[in-house]
Amino acid sequence: MSTIHDRLHTAYFPGEYADILMEVLAITPDNFLSVKDALYHFRDLNYDQAPEVIEHIADRLETDEAEGQ
Repeated sequence: MSTIHDRLHTAYFPGEYADILMEVLAITPDNFLSVKDALYHFRDLNYDQAPEVIEHIADRLETDEAEGQ
């Protein structure tokens, strides 16, 4: 299990959980509403779509890293 998974699993709601999400999702005042909207819509994806989205994100991160971005 990842450290973040462990921290989320043992977080005291809501303060500690919020701190973890802010760190992991790089939430700032400038992108707060965008992150909120993205999480809201991600939650509504069907069972097959969510893993596909995560896979696309991972592929894009690998591509960006390979290109030096």
